[in-house]
Amino acid sequence: SCQTGCLSTPCHSLSGCQDSLSGCLVVKTLCLVVKTLCLVVKTLCLVVKTLCLVVKTLCLVVKTLCLVVKTLCLVVKTLCLVVKTLCLVVKTLSGC
Repeated sequence: SCQTGCLSTPCHSLSGCQDSLSGCLVVKTLCLVVKTLCLVVKTLCLVVKTLCLVVKTLCLVVKTLCLVVKTLCLVVKTLCLVVKTLCLVVKTLSGC
């Protein structure tokens, strides 16, 4: 005597039908929750990967800057050595 709301499930009473439908609703809701959680996890993974890429890029920039600074320091030291040598040559030639 169960005709309305019973979707291809054998049932003997209206309450049985409602139980079946509510069970399906629970399962569908759980599936939706799981799918949403999966989407959240995937999004978080993408965010983490992007952050890692940003950090790697920043590290590369810092390493490059350090290399530039080291090179500049080497150039300055070399110039200082050249100036000291020139001063020594001038002192020697001038007899001071």
